[in-house]
Amino acid sequence: MEPCVTVDPSFPKSSRLLSSADYRLVLRHGRCRRGVLFALHVMENERPVNRLGITVSRKVGKAVQRNRIKRVVREFFRLQCHRWSATADHVLIARPQASQTANSLLRHELERLFSHRVGS
Repeated sequence: MEPCVTVDPSFPKSSRLLSSADYRLVLRHGRCRRGVLFALHVMENERPVNRLGITVSRKVGKAVQRNRIKRVVREFFRLQCHRWSATADHVLIARPQASQTANSLLRHELERLFSHRVGS
């Protein structure tokens, strides 16, 4: 039996894009993959961790819907980022269709987009 891999249950500040300058840098210079529910911009970084920034505009839905999408994305990222060999900054932009989509379909789209990221 294989030992269980412990994943940090938190999403610390070191794993987040915090400044608008970081967002702009990734959006301007990163590679973009588009899906039906999300657009993912990825740019390699020189840091020891993968970082994530999430953008969910009011066009997507009311606050409850936007927060649900962000929770699903953060959980997916937290559970998957330890598997990637290279570190990168990620900006995920939700599209309006995401608010009407079940969590399982959101995760499926995230798996598809993140499987083609830089350095994976």
